[in-house]
Amino acid sequence: MEKVRLTWGIKANPFNPPHAAIIGAPPAFHGSIHPGRNVEILLSRTFPNIAMFVEKPISTSPVPDVIACSDFLKERQHIVSVGYMLRYLKCVQMMYVPSL
Repeated sequence: MEKVRLTWGIKANPFNPPHAAIIGAPPAFHGSIHPGRNVEILLSRTFPNIAMFVEKPISTSPVPDVIACSDFLKERQHIVSVGYMLRYLKCVQMMYVPSL
């Protein structure tokens, strides 16, 4: 059974591909179209039907590069969601009740 090898060393079975990927790497490595900064594009090319959950910040690349990455993912009709931590919002902190 042949395996697909991504550039960062993940092996996956092409006959049973993952349904989703969580991208929690530092933002310098994703959200761009340039090699070494294009995790989403590598995932898309390797697993055309994969959904992606990206932790923010989504990128540290220039805005045109991020838009190009977004356009690439839209064109391929990927489901992409961005994580957003609410724990620093004052209203969320006020809801927290410490255990006794």
